[in-house]
Amino acid sequence: MLGAILGDMVGSIYEFDNIKTTQFELLGKRSTFTDDSILTIAVADWLLEGNLNKEKLIATLKRYVKKFPNPMGGYGSRFQQWAFSNENKPYNSWGNGSAMRVAAVGWAFDTLDETENVAKLTAEITHNHPEGIKGAQATAAAIYLARTLSTKQEIKEYIESKYGYNLSRTCDEIRPSYRFNESCAGTVLEAITAFLESSDFETAIRLAVSLGGDTDTLACITGGIAEAFYGMTNSIPETTISEYNLIYFEEQTINRLPENLKKVVAEFYQTIVSKNKVFWAKNDSRTMWGEEQWIKTELDDKTLDEESYRSFLKSYGPDWDMRFGVYYEDGWHYVYRSNFLLKKFKFQKQNDGLYHVIETYTTEHGSYADLIEEVLRQGYFKLPYSYKGFVKGERTF
Repeated sequence: MLGAILGDMVGSIYEFDNIKTTQFELLGKRSTFTDDSILTIAVADWLLEGNLNKEKLIATLKRYVKKFPNPMGGYGSRFQQWAFSNENKPYNSWGNGSAMRVAAVGWAFDTLDETENVAKLTAEITHNHPEGIKGAQATAAAIYLARTLSTKQEIKEYIESKYGYNLSRTCDEIRPSYRFNESCAGTVLEAITAFLESSDFETAIRLAVSLGGDTDTLACITGGIAEAFYGMTNSIPETTISEYNLIYFEEQTINRLPENLKKVVAEFYQTIVSKNKVFWAKNDSRTMWGEEQWIKTELDDKTLDEESYRSFLKSYGPDWDMRFGVYYEDGWHYVYRSNFLLKKFKFQKQNDGLYHVIETYTTEHGSYADLIEEVLRQGYFKLPYSYKGFVKGERTF
């Protein structure tokens, strides 16, 4: 969700002064939150309360608008009229406001179906036009898929097949003729394209803003997806930020919010996002251990491509039948068997585009000659460890 808020802040000063380039100051003195961040946090607040009905959401959104009546750039005119009226009926909007406020939903649920259903609910209280609902659902689905370690290709294929967005154009093809567009149909597609074309969190934001148009909303949508895919602090996969370190992003985003909004964001991360930071082994077990004595060992020269690495982060492949359990936490991959921790190791993405093992430690129980090789082999990765799964009962590599 912070990725969406940061995207909003970065795009805030370019909404009415488009720049059409990726070379710009990322966070200037004037960069601040707009209605996109306010309503994103309002939805998060509603999710935290746990009473997921439309009446409560309507009351929450209206309360936030009255608390922050004049954000930078203002609210959409029809939404503002609705928010300050006694009328709670939707007004058939197809605008991008439904997509820009939905980021928190992408983090809050355990299944894609539930994510999409709640995204629909958050949209249809105002944006009950099919395009308004579709934009919110597609955005939330992309965030869910990104945080559950789907590849970019998997995200692209799902969004195209489920929601009918044509994601074949590049940012360079979109940019020259793209103009301000407040519709979901003319914003969500472009925002997802910026994410798909990015190489890290920062480039995702820069690409979104460089398209022009409604830059705060474009970057808000892109940033929400990019955070789920890359991370902002403990980035997965690890990335190199050209101007700023990763912690800077998070600190600057939080520091530019008023205290009452900071409190909601902090609670959302502690209560909801944190539970999605650990990827457990396939049997949902976690080995119990005391203070293990870790012994640094020689590096195993193993590499994974992007697809294989993200599958490995899930700690399982669809048809794994392994003697070992594997899980990921705090940058380390842990291997265990029979309730004993055996090994921990780290991958890092290098200039060749592959993930190399850069650090390994073993416990007294980890006497296997080449445990990483064994785990990868049993996980049905095969040189160059590109896992493809099963087709009609036969392994394909």
